[in-house]
Amino acid sequence: IPMAIAIALTVGLFPAIKIYKAYFAVRSAVMDALPGMAGSLLSNGIMLPVAWIAALSIVLFILFAVLSFFEDIGYLARITYLTDRLMRRIGLTGKSVIPLFFGFICNACSVLGSRVIESRRQQLQTIAMIPFIPCSAQIAVAALFAAVFFPYGPAIFIVLALIASNIFSLVWPAS
Repeated sequence: IPMAIAIALTVGLFPAIKIYKAYFAVRSAVMDALPGMAGSLLSNGIMLPVAWIAALSIVLFILFAVLSFFEDIGYLARITYLTDRLMRRIGLTGKSVIPLFFGFICNACSVLGSRVIESRRQQLQTIAMIPFIPCSAQIAVAALFAAVFFPYGPAIFIVLALIASNIFSLVWPAS
């Protein structure tokens, strides 16, 4: 799963950067053509969210294509089988590992991915564990606040400590 995430982010980064560069090139032309509130509404209120959604959609498309490939070759089934014993120690099955790994990308997608778990109790337990996984948005917010309140060097260690404490609190019952 981490390999699928790395592939999706690496490959999807190039078209996402091209979309943002195109947005910024067109944004200045729109702001020049429509000064004031109309230009701001069009460039910042409509074009920016469309560019963001297009860039994110490309990354998610690549991620799901890679995960579909891994599912077709049986890689995901092997992961669930290999982690089943560990997950049973905390009352879950191996099928909970896939949504938990998705949590590193987006917690909302991870909650949606937990629908494959058969038991309602295990599904709710997995959903309750997902907020402890530091998704990319949580890491960005933590980095922003750490940069505001702390010098650069300690800010990095504080963000890493927050990520480590989240992951530790997630797996602590298993140890």
